[in-house]
Amino acid sequence: MTEVLAATGAPITAIEIDAPLVRRLQHLMQQFPNLDVISSDVLKVDIAEIAAGQRVRIYGNLPYYITSPILHHLFACASIINEIHIVVQLEVADRLAAQPGGRDYGYLSVATQLYSRPELVLKIPREAFEPPPEVASALVTLRLPGQAPVLGNIDKEQLLDFVKLCFAQKRKTLVNNLKSLGKADQVRGALERCGVRPDARAEQLTLVEFAQLARELGAVGSGVALLEQAEILVMEDDLADGLPDEEIADEELAYQEMAEEDLADDSTDVASADVDVAEGIDAAVNTEALLDAGVVIDSEAGVDFLAAMLAAVTAHRHYDRPLSAIAA
Repeated sequence: MTEVLAATGAPITAIEIDAPLVRRLQHLMQQFPNLDVISSDVLKVDIAEIAAGQRVRIYGNLPYYITSPILHHLFACASIINEIHIVVQLEVADRLAAQPGGRDYGYLSVATQLYSRPELVLKIPREAFEPPPEVASALVTLRLPGQAPVLGNIDKEQLLDFVKLCFAQKRKTLVNNLKSLGKADQVRGALERCGVRPDARAEQLTLVEFAQLARELGAVGSGVALLEQAEILVMEDDLADGLPDEEIADEELAYQEMAEEDLADDSTDVASADVDVAEGIDAAVNTEALLDAGVVIDSEAGVDFLAAMLAAVTAHRHYDRPLSAIAA
């Protein structure tokens, strides 16, 4: 795929940590002087330095277990990114685009929508890859900015720490989860002033309502350390159940622990100027399976994705990692 995109003549930076893939990309540099290759994991790369003052588009095939840390790393550079196009596990894609009131709506949904406007563009069945991965995949487009501008002057990191606390014990009400910020009557009063039911749970609130509630309870702008409290509540909830709670929305707590040892599977690319860039095919795509599965492409982005994906697999690459292709 890098070859297809490099042929456009646009400046392209490919970030890759896998040594064999790095060697292939470096060989490709001899053919395309506009291609630059960085041998590193994306979490340690300064995206702003690569962009060099230009706005960029990001494309990546994200390792499913560290999707959240990578997204947070990219969101730190939100001011210079136009769009992010990523292939992720379908379950994660559903969470990124989930709306309040659904079971998929959680911390990751709120964080993503704070910085971007997510769209699940294309569902990719397991049978579309050889060998098939264990889970279905999806292409998600994140268009920046998200809802942050409508929230006014607010500390985004403090807001997200507050949201983590709200979701720490997802099955409990906000009154219970926010005990560290005030007595039950105080929390109920803050909810009432925000127009939220006193028995509401976190998955029922919009991003705007989270921001309003955080302000009412003094959780933003006050230097309150909320993240540690959220982690403690998660641990207490798990211990009470006797097993991990699958409904906990703070996926990062688990992902971060695995990030250091699993970064060797990472592959993400950055495109300079207004040209889309992609890199990293982890399994050859079975195009007939796509058609047989009735894959629906309902947007221009989906058409571009499939076109680039099909062009890229002409190299017939087969890797050990059962992940999907990524798109331009």
